Amino acid sequence: MRGGEVKEGHSQMRMLMDDLPAPSKDIAARILQEVDFEHRLAGGYLHERAGVMMFWLYSVEEVFTLLNSPCPQINLGDLERWLREVIKDKDLADHIQWLTTQHPTLQKRLMAIRNALGLRLIQCRQTCAA
Repeated sequence: MRGGEVKEGHSQMRMLMDDLPAPSKDIAARILQEVDFEHRLAGGYLHERAGVMMFWLYSVEEVFTLLNSPCPQINLGDLERWLREVIKDKDLADHIQWLTTQHPTLQKRLMAIRNALGLRLIQCRQTCAA
């Protein structure tokens, strides 16, 4: 990594922390647990030989892991709705919705959303540990 990239990454994380307030204990607990079968979210990734491999996601942690894969496939509207209606994290859902309008390419949107989910998971672990 070049020095500018590291600095940019830190400034993006600082902006995320400023824009995404810490969750309540109730929301933090919901984010850190799996949802039931009827509230699962569809996701997948592009496999070089098999094409798109679809599967079900049951937690924010699983969505974060998916977004760390090389070619993640997820409907961002469904993700935002799932966070809002199933997970009940309005702040994160609003932030995801805003991020989808701020980045011109899908890859940049997915990276920004991955970073927001990673930060939220850290916030939740800290909230639950306190």
